[in-house]
Amino acid sequence: SRLSGAMGYLTLLFKNGRYLTFGSLLTCLGTLGSGYFVGLFNRDIRHEFGLSHADIGLIFSITTVASGPFLIWLGRKIDEVDLRFYTVSLCLGFAVGCFLLASSATVIAVGAGIFLVRLIGDWLLVHTAVTSMARHFGAQRGRAMGLGAIGYAVGPAVFPVMAVLFMSWV
Repeated sequence: SRLSGAMGYLTLLFKNGRYLTFGSLLTCLGTLGSGYFVGLFNRDIRHEFGLSHADIGLIFSITTVASGPFLIWLGRKIDEVDLRFYTVSLCLGFAVGCFLLASSATVIAVGAGIFLVRLIGDWLLVHTAVTSMARHFGAQRGRAMGLGAIGYAVGPAVFPVMAVLFMSWV
């Protein structure tokens, strides 16, 4: 039974590696919008703008709650547009959010950057991965989503280390 289960995963992986890689990469990239990763820059943002812990927490909370209605609106767009266009648009929006966050001259720009990074990174990229895999794989969607969820483990294991190394280098 275990062997047949493992063979099912391997068969699925070999037949659909490209699509499963797509899902895994999106879930992995989505972890960049998670609170644990954005929090790596908490100290620098507070120092740069003279914010307290409460101030940055308030900004984070407001932007996270404010992005909820946009999640509902943008999340259903996956039903209306081509998946490639949708994914590229999300990646570009995520890049804009990262740029805003990195180059902010005002607290408002920091808030806008956090808003985009949280909305797109933490929610919409993962939503895209899960929705597209559930649609594509039909009866095997559970296995496919399980393999796609590998990105949830890889992102938090790799990105913080890369970020800290990059920050120490820069």
